[in-house]
Amino acid sequence: AVFYSNPDCQKEVIGWCEEALQQALLCKNTSGAQWVKAMLGALYKKNGLLNNALELFQQSKVEAQMLGDDLGVINSLHALTDLFLYWDIPEYANLYASEAVRVEQQMTAENPMVSAQTYINKGRALLQLGESDSVAFYAEKATELCKSLPYNSGMVDVELLHGIYLTAKGGDSTNLGIQKLQQVTQLGTPTNRAKAYQQLAQTYLRSGQNNVAEAMLD
Repeated sequence: AVFYSNPDCQKEVIGWCEEALQQALLCKNTSGAQWVKAMLGALYKKNGLLNNALELFQQSKVEAQMLGDDLGVINSLHALTDLFLYWDIPEYANLYASEAVRVEQQMTAENPMVSAQTYINKGRALLQLGESDSVAFYAEKATELCKSLPYNSGMVDVELLHGIYLTAKGGDSTNLGIQKLQQVTQLGTPTNRAKAYQQLAQTYLRSGQNNVAEAMLD
């Protein structure tokens, strides 16, 4: 975990995770293997091994279902949704996002962070599908869940989604969308800041403010 985000150690991290998976597979009556598969799948995706990632995410989902591990199921569904959004196949992303919503609604133990991410992912899938009228509904549900969480544990993703939705919608919604994206650029994680700057650049380009758009990409 210490070296997970270090770009110079990815080969080693994948090797360690593959070894951990082999050890987990030797253990019986535990759910460890499916969680390791999900983590290894994330590493594969991060390093461009997308087919390997897809296989592991699907395996992780099935194994979590067999174990009755709802949290594990949702974790795998989030990963699958994100992968198909990355692949620009929103139809499949939306199917997995909808399944995650159904599982979340059946969970007995409350987990605001997981629930919020479930609704955020559903909104992201709908936005990429072009069904923008439904995005606000899921963004609002996520917002309520994120009020008790640290900013970067949920609200940053809500504001990014809301900002992209509002600026893409245009018209009177643009200024509010820009405000939300600017908030993300100031307080968000590096990944979310980059996404916010990219959307701001596209928004300014559409309005002919080329110099401002260029500044967003610097």
